[in-house]
Amino acid sequence: MARAARAGLTHYAHHQANELTVGEQELFNSGEPTLTQVGYHPDEQWIEFTAMVPDGAHVLPREIFLLDDLVASRRLPDGRPLQSVRVTFPNRAKAEQDAGPLRDIGVTVQYFSDRGTWEVLAA
Repeated sequence: MARAARAGLTHYAHHQANELTVGEQELFNSGEPTLTQVGYHPDEQWIEFTAMVPDGAHVLPREIFLLDDLVASRRLPDGRPLQSVRVTFPNRAKAEQDAGPLRDIGVTVQYFSDRGTWEVLAA
């Protein structure tokens, strides 16, 4: 439903866990994680996650909120500064599948191209 909105117009409201009903909390916390942190570049101050999303699935809402919090705070939980957040997918099709919400929150979406290079998914 959130993707029915045009790109860049989706707003992800921040709610406290105690504002969710029990059913909403269960849904929000369900599912196996799709993102794994793979690195932080201290000089350029970016953090990278790799995405392994099963066919028919998407990056989980709780992961979108986690990334949104990182982008908004511009700091890692341990206090290190953060200029950007990247999520890398194994191919273009997978990157395109989840690009909308990630771009909405300011995350750079990239993928491993057929040429064997990392490519940023164009907006």
